[in-house]
Amino acid sequence: MRIGIRLAISGLVLASIMVSAIGVHILWWRTAEANSHALADTINGQIVSTVEKELATITTEARAAHTAIRTLFVQHVLETREADKREFVFLSQLQSQPNISWVAFGWPDGAFFAAHKLGDLGLEKGITPGEVLGIAGVYVGIQRTVIRSLDPSCISRF
Repeated sequence: MRIGIRLAISGLVLASIMVSAIGVHILWWRTAEANSHALADTINGQIVSTVEKELATITTEARAAHTAIRTLFVQHVLETREADKREFVFLSQLQSQPNISWVAFGWPDGAFFAAHKLGDLGLEKGITPGEVLGIAGVYVGIQRTVIRSLDPSCISRF
């Protein structure tokens, strides 16, 4: 059986088209995969950088609030049992620091005073008597996370 010239040329053309298509597809696939990995790495880097900056901002705000309240107590500008002044200072810290959701103070006897943001609805404050906290200090945080607390040895006079 003889293969005609037209059929042979058609077969060679078809084979060369298929080989070229497969080669182009493989090269395109490798390039696309490399580009998608590079893009994913870039996006991940940007996300990590943004989250790091946001966490640094939140931590800085919490430290600032902690330092301000601690200084007021340590310098005797504010006594821990002066409820009206303490509430005013705690609520003003919550309003001035947008990323902080709560500020609290614990006495050595375990009593606990806290001011807490209720989202856009407002603020709440409360005091819990005796043996709840267990550790004296000033606490500042975001939701349920303590960002900063005062070393209990610094407030033995309270």
